[in-house]
Amino acid sequence: MRTRRVLHLVSGDLWAGAEVMVYSLFAALAGNRDVELMALCLNDGVLARKLTALGCDVHVIPERTHGFPEIVAGALNRYRRSGVDVLHSHRVKQHLLGSLLSKALRIPALVATVHGLPEPNGRNDPRPVAERAKRLLDRLLIGRAFRTVVVVSREMHNQLNGRELNVRGELIQIHNGIRIPEVKLPSPPTSRCVIGSVGRLVPVKDYRLFLATAAAISRVDSSIHFEILGDGPERGAIIDCAAQFGLASRFTVRPSVEDPQAFYRTLALYLNTSVHEGCPLSILEAMASERAIVAPAVGGIPEIVQSGDDGHGWLSPTRDPDVLARGCLDLLADPARRGAMGQRGRARVMREFSAERMAEAYTATYLR
Repeated sequence: MRTRRVLHLVSGDLWAGAEVMVYSLFAALAGNRDVELMALCLNDGVLARKLTALGCDVHVIPERTHGFPEIVAGALNRYRRSGVDVLHSHRVKQHLLGSLLSKALRIPALVATVHGLPEPNGRNDPRPVAERAKRLLDRLLIGRAFRTVVVVSREMHNQLNGRELNVRGELIQIHNGIRIPEVKLPSPPTSRCVIGSVGRLVPVKDYRLFLATAAAISRVDSSIHFEILGDGPERGAIIDCAAQFGLASRFTVRPSVEDPQAFYRTLALYLNTSVHEGCPLSILEAMASERAIVAPAVGGIPEIVQSGDDGHGWLSPTRDPDVLARGCLDLLADPARRGAMGQRGRARVMREFSAERMAEAYTATYLR
């Protein structure tokens, strides 16, 4: 069978969920004889550098200095005779670029990965017109332009099936996978008990709920510290909110890093407070570091974390900070239980959410 050449279209402006997933996929398929992966990045950032280090064919057309028509023209010039068999796009701008390239280059195999659900646009939607138009375009492209649409959780699959998207192509689910640390390093010695989270500082992560939960915990035990690892536009608002809750001396926002494993090992447990998640890489990474998880049971989180004594953490049926605080305090009071949850979580990620398992599913999709 001839090697399939797959061109990924990705922003690469951040080192966030989609970029980390793309890098993990490329790394897992390095040297694969059935599939050759290439990348067109719209920013010369961490992803482009790391993919280049893998020896992959990476081309950058910076969106900061090139308008969209220039990006299309540059991509057509670059890939007109490259023998691309499959286009695989991530996020709305790349979805539009992929749909145009597929027609101009006559590439019928067009794949999109949907990393998060586009929110419906109601009449009273307060977002700017440009943002609403972008989300509407995303819904139209996902529904009509792609031969295959990949979603990263069963919950997303069910929601897209239930919405009036009329997906023209096949709709399949492939869980995200992570590169699991080969060596389980011990936690660094510390006298502090830290509850933490990792993610972009954006509204969907609902870090106000994280801080409200921290405040509820502090009313019971004022020795506990709280940390968030990440960057984003909400940083100032989050720090102000922490001060309003009286947490300024026990709360830290740490800058994002390429490899957060050292951060996970400083935590007593991991607290996620997102409004919605597809298949969150941060929870997988925390589990791979043997950290028990506390979170609301939203999105695809229940597909990853089994809640209860025989599970990997505790999931709340509500977004009540007092309820989440009790879940955290119960686990902190029982280190043996918390440790067993962490061990089971690492085993589950190794078994079901590895980058290699994800790569096998995408390879089967490309070959099909």
